Amino acid sequence: MVSPTDAEIEKMFQYSPNGKIHGTKGRGTSNIAQEMIANFGLDSYHLERNRRQAIENSEVFDEEEYTAEDIRSFIDYYSNMDNGAYVPYCKAIIDCLEDMLGDL
Repeated sequence: MVSPTDAEIEKMFQYSPNGKIHGTKGRGTSNIAQEMIANFGLDSYHLERNRRQAIENSEVFDEEEYTAEDIRSFIDYYSNMDNGAYVPYCKAIIDCLEDMLGDL
């Protein structure tokens, strides 16, 4: 297991637009990530639903076409605290934005 406070923990997990979580492919920690997902219930229905709703309520799925610069601005916004707190499920939103950026 890896401590949830470890600086590298975010790199171990990847989120899909449907709110699902999985270990990041190509990393040596993929098996550890899958074990943590199972042991901590990170794949529960409620967490998947909440992540999916956060993604859908963000700018990620607006009808607008975004430029790479727009997407980078969104990533920057969701990567930083707003009034001392991160936007809930910001990592899931950032992963979807990064996927969009990769598709351009």
